[in-house]
Amino acid sequence: MSHNQIFKKAFIGTIAKNGKTIQVSVATETTHWRRPDSIAQNMKDRVFTALENHSAPLPEYTAEIIIRESEHESQNDKRTHFTGVCVGEKEEATSVHIPVPQGEKTG
Repeated sequence: MSHNQIFKKAFIGTIAKNGKTIQVSVATETTHWRRPDSIAQNMKDRVFTALENHSAPLPEYTAEIIIRESEHESQNDKRTHFTGVCVGEKEEATSVHIPVPQGEKTG
């Protein structure tokens, strides 16, 4: 696979989006790196602020969003954003960018 596959994650809470409750996790181990669960917990407030301000709909099937990458800019998206993976109960998965609201402190 060409993408950064998630092997482990830390649950950080739930959020209401698309008219339903969605689980929110932060990746702690992928194909390319590991990070301690404590880092995932430290990201919690920033992740929820970004998700609460994210107005674009998530894929219909989304049961969980896993934040794979912390705040960054990319060549294709100059906004500061988190990269997440929306996962469904039937293992459907789509990568999404969750912009960090302007003026929010990044860490």
